Amino acid sequence: EPVEAGGADSGDARAADEAAFWDPIVRERIRKTYLYFAGDIALIGAAAVAASRTRLMGVLARVSPLAFGIGCLVASTGCYYLIVSTPYENTIPKDRKS
Repeated sequence: EPVEAGGADSGDARAADEAAFWDPIVRERIRKTYLYFAGDIALIGAAAVAASRTRLMGVLARVSPLAFGIGCLVASTGCYYLIVSTPYENTIPKDRKS
């Protein structure tokens, strides 16, 4: 009988099957990491949509594309340094587990 790759009969342990054996702390950390990335993607998407709907951005990009590109690079680098300089313990909202 044919066996499909990745199917239930393949005998390979899948990540979803192994997740039940992970320590609860590990599962919580992975969940928080994925939520963090999803939040970042949503925030970046919302900022991109807001910027694309602003007439000022379009005007600046048409008037001086080089200055607009350099300005975006400077703003992006500034945001990066702001994020890197924020301590890891400074989370919002903070966990109130004791």
